[in-house]
Amino acid sequence: MEHRYHQRKSAHGEVELWRGDDLLGRFETRDVSLEGAFVKAEAKELETYDVVTVVVHDRRGGPLHRTLAMVVHQSQEGTGLLYEAEAPDLYRCLTRDLEAA
Repeated sequence: MEHRYHQRKSAHGEVELWRGDDLLGRFETRDVSLEGAFVKAEAKELETYDVVTVVVHDRRGGPLHRTLAMVVHQSQEGTGLLYEAEAPDLYRCLTRDLEAA
């Protein structure tokens, strides 16, 4: 059964995943929606229901958007994240290059 309220859009953007003050790494998104993302990362140190911070940086490297997310799915392909709340700014940031094409 489909549990998403918003359609996912293919989007390949770079995000950082943080757990507290620990940077888990920089990863590429496969698709995003207003409520979550699928990240191409088999983050072995993450488990389902872990809470992470998702950060997107601007072109100068400063943090542009950040939101809390829960790990809801993991596979060899990557990690599914559900945002704490809808994140329209993060969504627009990750899909802006697609809109311009």
